[in-house]
Amino acid sequence: MTTQQTHKLYWCYTTLTHSWRAFSRSSLLVVAAMLPATIAAADSIPVLMDGRFADWDGREKVLPAQSDLVESAQIALGENDIFIAIKLKREVNIQQDNPLTLLADTDGNAATGMRVGAMGVDVQYNFGTLRAIRHRDDAAVDVSQAEIGITWAPTFSSDRYEISLPRKLFGNPGADQSMTVAIGELPNLDGTATMLSHKASPPATTPGRITLDRLPAGHVRILTMNVLYDGLFKKPDTYARILNALDPDILLLSEVFSHSSDQVIALLDKHFPAKNPEQRWYGFGRPGKVTISRYPFLATDVLLDDLYTVIDAPGFNDGLFVIHTHLECCDNDPLRQQKANDIVETMARLRQDKYSILYRYDELPLVFSGDLNLVGDRGPYTRLVNGIAADLMAATAAGEQAKQFVEAISLHTDSPFTFTWKDDALKWPPGKLDFTFLTTPDIVLGKSFVLYTPEMDPADLERHGLQASDSVDASDHLPHIIDIAPGKIGVDSR
Repeated sequence: MTTQQTHKLYWCYTTLTHSWRAFSRSSLLVVAAMLPATIAAADSIPVLMDGRFADWDGREKVLPAQSDLVESAQIALGENDIFIAIKLKREVNIQQDNPLTLLADTDGNAATGMRVGAMGVDVQYNFGTLRAIRHRDDAAVDVSQAEIGITWAPTFSSDRYEISLPRKLFGNPGADQSMTVAIGELPNLDGTATMLSHKASPPATTPGRITLDRLPAGHVRILTMNVLYDGLFKKPDTYARILNALDPDILLLSEVFSHSSDQVIALLDKHFPAKNPEQRWYGFGRPGKVTISRYPFLATDVLLDDLYTVIDAPGFNDGLFVIHTHLECCDNDPLRQQKANDIVETMARLRQDKYSILYRYDELPLVFSGDLNLVGDRGPYTRLVNGIAADLMAATAAGEQAKQFVEAISLHTDSPFTFTWKDDALKWPPGKLDFTFLTTPDIVLGKSFVLYTPEMDPADLERHGLQASDSVDASDHLPHIIDIAPGKIGVDSR
């Protein structure tokens, strides 16, 4: 079973068809959603903002009347959001140097806002310049991305994107009203805009909630988090609530620059004591990263400024191999690509070095995790995934089952989003920057999620001793959890 299939088990849905009527009006291709009362619409399939598109199957594709970039567009409705999927004619970096523009009629009145064909545009977002605009009284006013609440996936370059806007941006219209958006291309919005409308009736099915509760004995819980310039020590009470609610066994913490692993352990002993028979934490680190474990380390090393550890985790008889990495941030595509290349080449080269921690690493279950800062070009993602997968295949003996190197697709506990970074004060919308990969079938992924406390039900927050602001107060990165159990090579882990 793939990681994506595992997550789809959280949502039970059936594929149904959507009825549409298309007509041309003032250079715009207009699609009005028709939702017959006698049948369920395709909205019974929840959209997951994970940068994957199987959940868009069965929804009508809208073809632009004129476009140099957009091949097709789709629209869907969530419980609290409206979703758009676009297929492009070529790969682009959505947040840099492209003409894509999102237009929204947020008041349902074509007579207000900027006139684009038959549409009154109240909100405009130019992806290539990360510019959000409100059109009011014939004036264009720049606003923050947080004010319009836009997100998209994936965060790196692609030829397909999912985009979301909150329903509250449209004033939470009633069931008989439509929400209208369009995808256009600068500078010719009138000639290229593709308009999509959707009635504001609630979707028939919404994603289910993921609880924070741990799975039964036999699972190891791993937390990955960038703590933002030693934030663990600046806000110990906030982190204490988060850690006690999540109860991880292994912590991969980045941006711990000015404190040692021993200092991290001392802080944990005070606020989050270990719960193993020896009542102690084990730590390994270097400036910028620490790996903390309830279980002893069998081996440790620093390679390429990353932490490579083998942990004596229960059930993993020869140890669990954990690689904790951190790639360059922001506009440093060349450095991210070089680091990804170096990781893959180092793992392949040292796999045959009997003096290296990587010697025959392919024989151990592997977790590879950290803040990868995957914005800009998708090359580093592709290199890591394909490169490590190819090396595992190369290490497979004849007749043996090859391991798969897969990503843990982790949703928020209470919404269909996967973003792990959010800072409303900056120009970038929320994005997925933190990733965890693992090998199968020697690891079985039981549960994975991202903690975003502002979305959580107050009763759940109280039950777990959390406050609604905890995950955003702690850091600009959100805690990412996976629960894993040992599998067996040659055995179907489903």
